[in-house]
Amino acid sequence: FPASAISPQRGSTIANTTSTLLEWTASDVDNDIVSYEIIFDTIETPVNSLGITTENSIEVTITTGTTYYWKVITRDSFDNTSNSELFEFRVE
Repeated sequence: FPASAISPQRGSTIANTTSTLLEWTASDVDNDIVSYEIIFDTIETPVNSLGITTENSIEVTITTGTTYYWKVITRDSFDNTSNSELFEFRVE
């Protein structure tokens, strides 16, 4: 199943800061999720991969006055993947 954003929530605005924690939740019928790839960018079709993690969160560097877009690609032990919807947030 596709991952869901916990924080920042889609469409939210966060206060002026230099970093934030992207957090998500995901589930799998077989309960065999092995990794997540985080795609994070300032364009509506994000292409910048932050890498692969086994955690449900990752800290990112952000800039005031910018809108960010991100998604999560979940991979299970059978190499099946699911793409989350596109999440976005703005930094004021």
